[in-house]
Amino acid sequence: MLTWTHRTLDRISHGVNRVAEWLTIALTLVFSIVTTMQVFTRYALEMSLPWPEETARYALVWVAFITASILTRESEHVAVLFFRERIADERVKRVLLIAIYLLMTVFVVVLTVYGTVQCIHTIDQRWASVPALSMFWVFLACPVGGAFMLVQLLKLLFDEVTLALGRGEG
Repeated sequence: MLTWTHRTLDRISHGVNRVAEWLTIALTLVFSIVTTMQVFTRYALEMSLPWPEETARYALVWVAFITASILTRESEHVAVLFFRERIADERVKRVLLIAIYLLMTVFVVVLTVYGTVQCIHTIDQRWASVPALSMFWVFLACPVGGAFMLVQLLKLLFDEVTLALGRGEG
């Protein structure tokens, strides 16, 4: 049962991470292309387009939320690094990591729920530069990034609790 659960969580975590990586690459490309285009049109053609600045800003918002999931999977958040590097006793380190992951999980659940509520409230709001687009798509970064982080945190929590109970490898 334990190995099946571990394998399943690992597959889900890996799949979510792959999606996050590809979204990050795509959105970084969008940001780069749109920003370069805006600089070119502003300084070479001496005309400024209304939508690239806003598009680049929203792409960066998405990148921030999505890459947080990737960092979570790799345990690269500041608090995790701080404790992992400074505490020598493995048992103490494991208990603190579990506590940190639990706190992060609570935060991410609140973030995801509140982000979803904000999405619902912004369906009728429009981008300033592209009125055809709803702000819903911008605010959707919060619950999507939160859900991605939640998947990674649940996997990390399962791994750490399993190791703490002496049932895992390591």
